[in-house]
Amino acid sequence: DAKIRAAASEQLKWVIDRAYDLNAQVLCGPYHSGFTVFASREPIEEEYNWSAEYLHAMGDYAQQAGVLLTPEALNRFECYLCNTMEQLSYLLKKADHPNVQAMFDTHHANIEEKKLGDAIKYIAPQLGHFHISENDRGTPGSGHVNFDETFKALADIQYKGWLTIEGFTRNDPAFANSIGVWRNFSEPWDMAEKGYELIREKLVKYSK
Repeated sequence: DAKIRAAASEQLKWVIDRAYDLNAQVLCGPYHSGFTVFASREPIEEEYNWSAEYLHAMGDYAQQAGVLLTPEALNRFECYLCNTMEQLSYLLKKADHPNVQAMFDTHHANIEEKKLGDAIKYIAPQLGHFHISENDRGTPGSGHVNFDETFKALADIQYKGWLTIEGFTRNDPAFANSIGVWRNFSEPWDMAEKGYELIREKLVKYSK
């Protein structure tokens, strides 16, 4: 629906403006398509074209604000347009804008990709942001995401961008409900402190 796409553009422009106000460098998220909106079929070429056209326009808008856009592939339970790095790469090539790059999230990739390391290397030429996130959204390193494979691949591709811990609690019930977080997996401070320790440990281990 063209009206919905226009409304999405205005909403993202507002978010880009707030990112500019905060002096943010990167704006990441699954804004390539509707969150938890499904068509009961696989994505079609027209949908990729619509999304690419919108992302190219938003890339122009964000570039003048000095904000890099990094759309995110989500797992199959949250979207259907971009679940894998292959799909995200395809969309970004269609969008064809230097200010629109990829974001990799280990939580979603843990569900959708066969090998985290292979997926990281596949998206490397387009990679602009990275989320360190556990399989249950709790403290990184407390679950079964393979962070050794992850950090080795990041070292191999010489990634120099941000590494952001993404974890959730039920401290904000309305937000938690919207993303299906029904219990606390970790205490917020533990998530931050132990996640930071994990990142430092793996960076040292795999630094070249």
